[in-house]
Amino acid sequence: MPSAGALAPYHSNRQYLPLRLYRGRDLSVVQWAEEQFELNVSIGLPGDAVFKRRSEAVLELMDQLPLQVKDLLRGLIVQLRLQPASHFDVDELGSWSPGKMRINCDPAHVAELQGWPKEGTQVRQLLQTTLVHECGHALLEDPKGGVPLRSFIHLLVVSGWLPHPLQDPVPFRHPDCDPRQLTEHMLLRLRAIDPRWDPDLPVGAPSQPPPGQIDWDLMGAGEVPPPGGSSARPSLGLRGPRQLGHELLDATASGTLEADLGSVGLTAAQVWRVGNRYRPVSAYAEDLISETPAEIFRQLHRGRVPWLAGQTALREGDRLLVQPWREAELSRGRAEPAPLPTSKHRQLTPGRL
Repeated sequence: MPSAGALAPYHSNRQYLPLRLYRGRDLSVVQWAEEQFELNVSIGLPGDAVFKRRSEAVLELMDQLPLQVKDLLRGLIVQLRLQPASHFDVDELGSWSPGKMRINCDPAHVAELQGWPKEGTQVRQLLQTTLVHECGHALLEDPKGGVPLRSFIHLLVVSGWLPHPLQDPVPFRHPDCDPRQLTEHMLLRLRAIDPRWDPDLPVGAPSQPPPGQIDWDLMGAGEVPPPGGSSARPSLGLRGPRQLGHELLDATASGTLEADLGSVGLTAAQVWRVGNRYRPVSAYAEDLISETPAEIFRQLHRGRVPWLAGQTALREGDRLLVQPWREAELSRGRAEPAPLPTSKHRQLTPGRL
């Protein structure tokens, strides 16, 4: 695996005007977002003054986003939908699909679950990191994102995703093996399930299997069932460290672990050593395979990361997700001036929900 991927194709060589320059001309934050990020912004409740202000507050958060995230918004997102909580699951703040991003502008219930005030610094920070996380999905899963499947799988490996040792004992036979070797092993198994998976293309490339299949083929679960149903399709059966640890502890308590592992030539010590080698960057990164790399991207841009156990994943994430953008910055030289505000701007109209 190369030290970093190809130069980021979404990298923009144009600067961004800060929001204050639009404010100084008495121009709207919507006009700023649409012109500087080349977005089509729609508000779900345009007649509601309170919701309109909350939507504008989300757009204001974009002013302080890291430059790489701004480039992702400009380069990979076409439509930004700002919607009320009724259009999301109870604990959901955002979603991404190719070219589109949806943001929950009414996160009061999420704040309540966290024990926070309904509005305040914590909620604003959460919404801003939601923008970063969803841009992480675009970077990793959009056909133009520029991150190949091989890098995607590598980030899972260094986040501790493993099969059960009885289902696939190979990852546990050499506790100190290079994660690149384990990545190639996972890719071989994945291609045995569906040969359309190309390690050198992004997950969302047109020639790859359809969206959502990556979760099913890697972990046997997901939000979008594969054709024919889950029972008819094999899977690598990958588990996050927490789930695998629980399963091993259950087998230990029942007294079957040593005998089961012995049948495939393993010992409990070998399995625990491999199982404890890597950890994800957050608890959310264990919920679903497709969330893990996006969470790595979010944590890299937080500015402070207390998860010491996930340092390997962060280091590899920096190499594979951020370094190509840095190299593009250096190779393409001085950025061109940002586009100036237009004198007139269209009136904001409600988007289709």
